[in-house]
Amino acid sequence: MEEVFRSQNAEEANMLKLKKMAESLGHNIAAEFTSLHQFLNDEEQQMKGRLREDVEKISHQLRENLQRITEKRASIECTIVEIQERLNVQETAFLADVKSLIERSYVKFKKPAEVPLNLLLGEFAGPLQFIIWRRMFNVISPVPAVLTLEPSTAHPELLISDDLRSVRLSDTWQELPDNPERFDDCVSVLSAQGFDSGRHYWQVEVGNKTMWDVGLAKESVNRKGNIILSPEDGFWTIWLRNGNEYEALSTPSAFLSLRTKPKTIGVFLDYEKGQVSFYNADDMSVIYTFTDCFSERLFPYFSPGEGDGGKNTEPLKLCGLRL
Repeated sequence: MEEVFRSQNAEEANMLKLKKMAESLGHNIAAEFTSLHQFLNDEEQQMKGRLREDVEKISHQLRENLQRITEKRASIECTIVEIQERLNVQETAFLADVKSLIERSYVKFKKPAEVPLNLLLGEFAGPLQFIIWRRMFNVISPVPAVLTLEPSTAHPELLISDDLRSVRLSDTWQELPDNPERFDDCVSVLSAQGFDSGRHYWQVEVGNKTMWDVGLAKESVNRKGNIILSPEDGFWTIWLRNGNEYEALSTPSAFLSLRTKPKTIGVFLDYEKGQVSFYNADDMSVIYTFTDCFSERLFPYFSPGEGDGGKNTEPLKLCGLRL
């Protein structure tokens, strides 16, 4: 009976926790969408304002052109009337100065400069949704992080690209300094950028690889000899093995059932809330979420995995947001 009471209390506590969590998440959703709504509303009003200004500027130019044309037309009509009156007079003396009258009144008509109406189409009838979406990066939080790899942490069998944005397994062992921050047994590498506060998101292209590890590591993790990827040892990671076996390396570990094979993994960190979430970045479906309490600097962690008989030669690539 005591065991039943404990279970009942635990479930009731979970129900209360769920209710509070739902309320908090609801407020969070509302706040995020309020920010986006405000941004879109501001952009709409600013764009409509620019349209009004451009239309008024072009209208002013058209009115000036029309006024000059109207004045020229009136001048020509007056000249025609005067010439017609003189032609109706038969006296030679009056006809003699018709030519000089035409020459005096004749000024070659200069067509007004063309007003570029098509400029409006380019700004206000183009791919507006895409243009505004690109501008939304100014208000998106977190902005997708641009990461680079830290060569001094890389296992000697890892090859890092010149731009420090991709890593793959080499066939040979490189003679590199055995500095304290370098992994010497596990084929792993850390990012050059670490986080000790805030919300951050980044993406890793895994392509068609059959093995990989992706996640976060504490700055103080052990990097020598065999390491255990677990939160207790300072790692929050997921991995792929044998081409289709996904696992979250929690305690205990959790096997993951994914509907589709992700080509890009998204990682989200909320340091203050102790949240690390993984996503299939192709459709932003959630893969797994860790919750913990962080007290030191965290670094994005990567491993391209072993060669797997030549089937796992593709590199891991750090990538920005797909446009």
